[in-house]
Amino acid sequence: EYKLGNIQEIHQGDLIFSERQKKFAYAKSNSLPEYCKKCPYLQLCWGDCPKDRFLKTPEGEVGLHYLCSGLKKFFHTATTSKSEIAKRLQPH
Repeated sequence: EYKLGNIQEIHQGDLIFSERQKKFAYAKSNSLPEYCKKCPYLQLCWGDCPKDRFLKTPEGEVGLHYLCSGLKKFFHTATTSKSEIAKRLQPH
């Protein structure tokens, strides 16, 4: 169901920019719950893979990624510690 066509018959560039592929690509962001759209870490995870979005948000909306709470903790730590991490990576 996810095949776009045969690369021996259709150029890969034509497949990538086909309407069917565009629809598939936009469906990932269009299917995000409002909870995700308001998240400060959206630009880091983008809701992750839609196949793994089977939890409900605190508001009861379906479509939350099952690793959301852990990813939020990780992104919070990583973004608030980035200057310290960068400093430690500098050669002495």
